[in-house]
This record gives sequence, structure tokens and C-alpha cells, in this order.
Amino acid sequence: MSSTNSSITLTHVPAHKILAVRTPVHKQDIAAACGTVFGTLNPFIETHSLRPVLSSFGIRTETDDPTTLAKAYEMGMLINDEKPVVAAFDGKVPLIGAAGKDEGLGLRVVQEGEWAVLVHKGGYGDNFSALFDEFKYVVGALEGLGRRRDDGNGRWCHERYMTDCSKVKVEDWVTEIWVPVRKM
Repeated sequence: MSSTNSSITLTHVPAHKILAVRTPVHKQDIAAACGTVFGTLNPFIETHSLRPVLSSFGIRTETDDPTTLAKAYEMGMLINDEKPVVAAFDGKVPLIGAAGKDEGLGLRVVQEGEWAVLVHKGGYGDNFSALFDEFKYVVGALEGLGRRRDDGNGRWCHERYMTDCSKVKVEDWVTEIWVPVRKM
């Protein structure tokens, strides 16, 4: 299998927060889950004028392995300025994840750590098969980089959408594949 861009970059990222919506996936219907997420996230962002303090779409599809069927789907935006987000929740921001709720709108904390990042250019294939292939490629290359996966503890495999698919042709889409890693 060859990746669309076989260059994997190792990068260290400090802890950061994401405004996210998490929903279960039923019968592997990712499209329905995506509709639920966007139907919750986008109106909240627009109602509270949060677009200027948010950036870079990110997604987390919860599985035991990023190349298998999804259990839950989560989409969010990186938070550049937390104050307006907290104000939008009247100061009571719900947490999603380990210490918080399992679904709905809230704040997700992504822990500090090292990541293997691969840039995918173009479409995603049938049922996201091209992205699954990219995850497989990255995971398969980790040993050669002296790393292994380090999921859990507030870190997980995810994508970051670097282009707006509603404004760019499919062949020009840019998506980063992010896999949490640690030294072997």
C-alpha cells in the first residue's frame, strides 16, 4: 500500500481544548452521525458568534482500531480563546470524555504529547476507505520511526480538515491524519 504522501512528520503538541459534539454511530451510518454532529455544532457556533475564536476542523471516530468499524463519532473545533466559549455556556461548560459525559456538546481536552502526522490530499474514497488506508500506513510505519501508538489518556487517532470541502474541489482537499505516539 502506498500513501498519497508517504512523509510522516513527528510533532510534539501541548495540551489544548476542543469544542466538540459526540454522538453514537448506529449500524455504521457515519453520514447520520455526521448530520447529528453538524446539526448541533454549527448552530451553537453561529448563535454565539464563536467562529473567530475557533479553527481547524477535527474529527475523532472511536474504534478499537482506526481501521475498523466506528462506535462513536465526534467533531470539533480547536479553541483559540476559551473565554467566549465559556461565556456561551453561561460559565458551566460540560466536559466530554473521561471525567464528563459520553455524548452531546461540550469541551474536550486533548493531552500534550507526540504525534505522527501524515498529509492526505484528495477525496476519501467509498465509506472513508482512503483515510482508513492512510491510518494503516502510518501505524505500519511507526516501528521504523522508533515509535508505537499511544492512544488513551486524552489522546486518540483523528483527522484534521485543512480545507473547506464546500469551497474546494475534491482533488484539492487536504486532510491531516494524526496518530498519538510514544518512543518504543
